[in-house]
Amino acid sequence: MPQLTNAAIASECERIGKHLTACGAASSEIIRIQIGIEETLLRYREAFGDTAEFKIDFGKRLGRISVQLTVPGNMLDTFENADDMDNVSDFMRSTMVSMGQMPGWRYVHGRNVIRFPLMKQKIPELAKLSMAIFAALACGFLIRVA
Repeated sequence: MPQLTNAAIASECERIGKHLTACGAASSEIIRIQIGIEETLLRYREAFGDTAEFKIDFGKRLGRISVQLTVPGNMLDTFENADDMDNVSDFMRSTMVSMGQMPGWRYVHGRNVIRFPLMKQKIPELAKLSMAIFAALACGFLIRVA
């Protein structure tokens, strides 16, 4: 596992970018994830020192790609006291996590685990139009049969 050094953090952020590009993620999402991972790793380095280790995994859950960061050590939620999260309730935070608007944090067996989900891609307009036409035809057929 790499340590929390500047070189390792930069290398892993670059690897994340290459992987997400290969998965077809939007460039704005790739940049959002890279910046989020980098900021998170820098906060853990401040807390645990640059000899602490971390691990980055890629996953897919319910059709949504995510990047998971694991940092062994004491319990530390780096998002708990973030300036932009001061007025957000626990319910709102969990909702934002499920929408992919912000990362989700949990502490499992001595490890801080942060999951950065990519936002769902929007359905193209042509696909929406095709589904509407198909539904209209099916409804029309069912009405005629009845």
